[in-house]
Amino acid sequence: MMLGGRFDVGHDFSRVASAELLERIAQAEADLSDEQRQSARWTLTWLEGSPVLALDGGPTLREGSAEEY
Repeated sequence: MMLGGRFDVGHDFSRVASAELLERIAQAEADLSDEQRQSARWTLTWLEGSPVLALDGGPTLREGSAEEY
């Protein structure tokens, strides 16, 4: 079983995400204002063994999918 959690913006997800997903995470974080950067958090969950990252008030990013939800 893989457990998710809540993580601050800037957290290192390299242990769970591909280089492509890490790039998309960095882009989402770069688009945040300073205020958002201090208050927003990522929620990590797992879907069929792949990470799903949802940013408070922002995109939900999935491994292998260029779409944001």
